Amino acid sequence: MVMRYATIVLSGRYREIPHAGHSPAARLADRHAFCYSEFSATLHALRRSRTLKRALIECREDFLPGYNSAAEAIRRDLVALRDSGVELHFYAPRYSEAALYIASGCNYRYIAPLGTIALTGFGATFVFLRRLLERKGVHAEVFKRGAYKSAADGLRSDSLDPAVRRQYQEYFDVQQREFNRTVCDGMSRSISQINELIEGRVLHDTEAVEQGWVSEVISLEQLQQRWKDSKTRAKQLKIRSRGYGRGKQVAVLAIDGAIVEGRSRRDPLMGTAVGSRSLVQQITTLRENKKCAAVVLRINSPGGSAAASELIRHELLRLGERKPLVASMSTVAASGGYWIACAAPLILAERTTLTGSIGVIGLVMTAAKLFHRLGISFHALKTGPFRDLGTPVRAMTADEKQLVDREIEYTYQRFLTLVAASRKISVEHVHQLGQGRIWDGAEALQQRLVDEIGGLPQAVERAAAIAGVSSAGVRFYPQHKPTLLERLLASRSGNALLSQSSAAFAPGMPAHGYCAPAQLAAAFEALRREPLAILPQALYSTLHSTLLSM
Repeated sequence: MVMRYATIVLSGRYREIPHAGHSPAARLADRHAFCYSEFSATLHALRRSRTLKRALIECREDFLPGYNSAAEAIRRDLVALRDSGVELHFYAPRYSEAALYIASGCNYRYIAPLGTIALTGFGATFVFLRRLLERKGVHAEVFKRGAYKSAADGLRSDSLDPAVRRQYQEYFDVQQREFNRTVCDGMSRSISQINELIEGRVLHDTEAVEQGWVSEVISLEQLQQRWKDSKTRAKQLKIRSRGYGRGKQVAVLAIDGAIVEGRSRRDPLMGTAVGSRSLVQQITTLRENKKCAAVVLRINSPGGSAAASELIRHELLRLGERKPLVASMSTVAASGGYWIACAAPLILAERTTLTGSIGVIGLVMTAAKLFHRLGISFHALKTGPFRDLGTPVRAMTADEKQLVDREIEYTYQRFLTLVAASRKISVEHVHQLGQGRIWDGAEALQQRLVDEIGGLPQAVERAAAIAGVSSAGVRFYPQHKPTLLERLLASRSGNALLSQSSAAFAPGMPAHGYCAPAQLAAAFEALRREPLAILPQALYSTLHSTLLSM
């Protein structure tokens, strides 16, 4: 009798869904990303199959889950698949934290010849551009509310403030503890064994087998050939990336990227950006869709424009008047991402989700010295004193600074008020939890900022139950139907064109014909006056590379 197995590939940078609404080249470049929506559809197909009782999880070296909460979600879903009766075989050329964490939930683990297990712990490197800005003749005027609000610190300082350093160190410690607990339980390891690896010991292939970390040293091709010889054949699953299941629909609306006003696009400062206009149109469509019984808001966003976040939240409140709305936090749902989550009566988060960051910043970039050095001069004509507020060609006046500061204070108070109303706690208590402070999902649950610990499958179940739907189909939004040109470019013959065109969309990388002053001007315009609710990692890549190229 011929046995069948399916292969699940973990490869590329983590995303919730494939890009929708960007240029064809950006969407084609995104083909190589790991899309959680497609992963979920694959697991659904495996659970429904009567013949597939084995799965090969191939973790490639380019797999970048980002925050540990992405690995947490993937592992939890695989464990559920294992518990349903599917035997899981995990293969990786070498094991880092993410690979080992996910592998700990599988039945068997394999490593490539000369492969290693090397752990380095959790952390991040923060970039500080103040002195570079000064050398280039650029000044950053920062307005903020919240001692922990650090999104613009890299432009005004040379190091982390003590409070900011403390909160991020606490978050990385939480990730490390969650990793230790899960791996110890899943692989019968001890904390001392994990600490030994973090402190610099590297386990090579045979050592990893001898000490029980993995089952066998073998190449992927050898493993597949062994199964083939034992009459175990690979089966290609047919999945629909737009969703899975039948019956009344639970729509999963993904907010995947920084939040901006207007259309979804590649933003000159924030990279992949979710536009309020694009998302509001999608929300309106779902509200009117009779096949849609409930909506799960899947948030993977560090925040962005406060105004755009409020537009989206306002439309979600209207949707919630007609249909059940549940928020599911992915890797990060902070600042503007949390602002939007407050539209939902029920919020779920992973244990290590980065959330909170209830605070606001304003950032005005000026470059009077740079323009003087370049021999460029300006003369403004205006009928009002604030007509050119935020212009990069001169320093801000005291009155302008006072006006912007009032706007930041107003926006922060709005943020506090809407969180207090959503979470049914006092504004004063929200302020204590806020001030830009980040929380992991487990702490957020204790502080009543979220309602439950769980992932997307649990959020879908809760939404379906509230809607009174016993068997629901899941559909992912926004959706994009490929054009004929995109299908042609996605073929093998289009690979060369893809490699050329996609370079223009790599964050922080200059493409052919790149004009640093023009992109710098676009970045300044993006920051002009508008209050931002955003985390620091989302703010610097383009600005950093632009200044270095000048």
